[in-house]
Amino acid sequence: MGQRRGASHELGGRTPGQVAWVSWALDRFQLPGALAAVYCPLHEEGQVSTNQIRIVATALLFLVIFASGYWLSRSAKPRNAIILTIHKLTSLAAVVFLGIVAYQTNRVTSLGAIEWTVVVGAGALFLSTMATGGLLTASKPMPAAISTLHRITPFLTALSSAIALYLLLGRS
Repeated sequence: MGQRRGASHELGGRTPGQVAWVSWALDRFQLPGALAAVYCPLHEEGQVSTNQIRIVATALLFLVIFASGYWLSRSAKPRNAIILTIHKLTSLAAVVFLGIVAYQTNRVTSLGAIEWTVVVGAGALFLSTMATGGLLTASKPMPAAISTLHRITPFLTALSSAIALYLLLGRS
């Protein structure tokens, strides 16, 4: 079988997803430029920026969170443990990712009161979403208010996270 020509050939045999992942890892772990040139030619040419990777990563995290949450809301108890674990770990990864972006941006340029307020607000909404979700997975029945809160807070969390990323990435 011969090598297929096309987009992956132009990327040195890598798919766009592989290029994005390697580019993020190289930036995250601050590997030398020569190593970056070997593994991610698009990043070196300026076609993929760190901010673009952060936005795509955040969007993918929220997509997985909302998709798994929708699946869980449609399933009966006991919940599917694998989907529930993916949902919880992805939510945790998203809040950690937001914290890392805030920390890195603050190291480069000092964040103002507005940026910190939005980041802390997004973090608080993440925690409230996680708390209400944890209560809903308990074996005891919960009041309807908890379910209603857990249906509203994810959207507020996504909105506040988007605003926080917009403010943070605009500063870097």
